[in-house]
Amino acid sequence: MPDCQKCKTCPNPAGYQLCNQPYALCSKANCVFNKKTNTYTCYCENFNGCSMGTKDCSELKPYTDKEGKKIIFSTFSPEFGKKGYTLNTGPAKKWANCLNQKCVVDPKNPKKSICECVVATGTEVTYNSKKLENVSGASLDSFLQTTQFWESCLGENLLKINQDAYEKKHKNKKHKKKEHKKCKH
Repeated sequence: MPDCQKCKTCPNPAGYQLCNQPYALCSKANCVFNKKTNTYTCYCENFNGCSMGTKDCSELKPYTDKEGKKIIFSTFSPEFGKKGYTLNTGPAKKWANCLNQKCVVDPKNPKKSICECVVATGTEVTYNSKKLENVSGASLDSFLQTTQFWESCLGENLLKINQDAYEKKHKNKKHKKKEHKKCKH
């Protein structure tokens, strides 16, 4: 895991901040649109470590509210790309933008959070490979800025990480299928 402390001062015109703390990662989340509030409720995965937001880390710091609910914030990291999830991009009528949004850790499953996210439109980038509508993601411009920042600051090329992990994942699947076929008589 990169040392986030040295990265907080990386020059970046977009105002990105790297934080080393628990966070919700929503970049492949399925979401449900709420017509009353014109927001999305997204079901995100929780991680602990280096992630990126556009607010100061002190504003994104996890806490427990008055009702005893654990609150964390949705930020970005390349964890899904490192696991070989495919990037999906294209125009979408509406999708969820969860960056910097408040999330409640699921008391029944502390590896998940429920996040209230804002509605976005236009070209989206997501790790949800099944669809573009009603999922969480980022605008194409924002994703491209993020990849440039992450590489200049941490020396990690997000697109290469994603491609390498994807190829490794699918190579392992093919290899397992071939082994399985050898066992059949």
